[in-house]
Amino acid sequence: MATADAIVIGAGIFGVSTAIHLQAEGYKVVLIEQGEIPNPLSASDDISKAVRVEYGSDELYFNMARVSIAGWKKWNAILGADVYHEVGYTMFSKNAVSSDIHSYEYASVQLLEKYGYDIERFNGSEISDRFPCIRKGTFAEAVYNPSGGYVESGKAIKLLVDHYKNEIKCLASSKVDKLVIDGGKVLGVKLASGETHYAGVTVVAAGAYSTDLLPELKDCFRVTGHPLFWLSPRNTEHYQSPQLSVYAADISNSGWYGFPHHPSSEVVKIGLHAQGTIHNPSDAERIVTEDEITLLARFLRSTFSQLSMEDLVHSKKCLYTDTYDGDYLLCMHPALKDCAIATGGSGHGMKMGPMIGETMKDVITGSETKYTERFKWRNPSTMRGHEEARFQIE
Repeated sequence: MATADAIVIGAGIFGVSTAIHLQAEGYKVVLIEQGEIPNPLSASDDISKAVRVEYGSDELYFNMARVSIAGWKKWNAILGADVYHEVGYTMFSKNAVSSDIHSYEYASVQLLEKYGYDIERFNGSEISDRFPCIRKGTFAEAVYNPSGGYVESGKAIKLLVDHYKNEIKCLASSKVDKLVIDGGKVLGVKLASGETHYAGVTVVAAGAYSTDLLPELKDCFRVTGHPLFWLSPRNTEHYQSPQLSVYAADISNSGWYGFPHHPSSEVVKIGLHAQGTIHNPSDAERIVTEDEITLLARFLRSTFSQLSMEDLVHSKKCLYTDTYDGDYLLCMHPALKDCAIATGGSGHGMKMGPMIGETMKDVITGSETKYTERFKWRNPSTMRGHEEARFQIE
């Protein structure tokens, strides 16, 4: 007999959002996390994650992000705290957006205009006038969209779990040893402590650790590490919103993106959104390489008027659960009954947080949508593709 309607394994954004949406549907939910919440080794534990609708020509992701932004604003209201900050999103490009090397920016602008977004465009000296921290002559054009910004991701996870603690049973520091399977059906989970929990459906939302429970997922994604850097600028005024938004610095040709000055952590964060390096999630040493530090130094010199390596205070690798086609896996398991899969963030999990849980609710209740169709189980041998904003290092 089931002790819950649903067990959700993993209290990152995939698991937390799924638990919230199932609970709203009337499910009795148990949320299990192997570490503390937020888990410092999870991708969700950070001071900021970018939120943007700009996905090049991919209109489905564009619309998914639009709905997710509304969802983040709703969560702000529910929590009584601003975990989502709408500081805007800027695409900087080395050449005119209409040039051949800026297909990501050009296609994004086309969709923004199609849906009536009130964007602002800058070129030449206008860029450094509007964004005074940017070195003059670095970029030829900039497109600013006031809709977008960042989520204080670690804070959001903690506040959401705390808010729903009376509706969702949460077991922190409780490692799942294995799924309880009988006759091709998942009945629940056995914890490392020996305790067993049963449920009508079990959701594996353990991110990079999902393969510990479902080894077959190794054919669907790889775990990659991507460098993040935190710097403390000497002149913070020019790095604060509205003088700077979340931005993509010619991202499809460089990989660089970043954030304005964080009001409580008092740093600016910069990341490299590229192919990354293969990483073992069990390895807690997530140290950036000397080559990546050299790339950062070069980026700082060419891009910012008052930011240097002397301002660097911290760095680490962020782990992506990278599917081979860049799309999420939000689906029922193809062979195990009553087992659902919610993983494959591929570097854009947090921004879609509200819609990930909504889609998993639809998956589990059997509702078909354009999102359940896009993110259904695929044959691993056919998983090919990548996000247009992702820099592909040759």
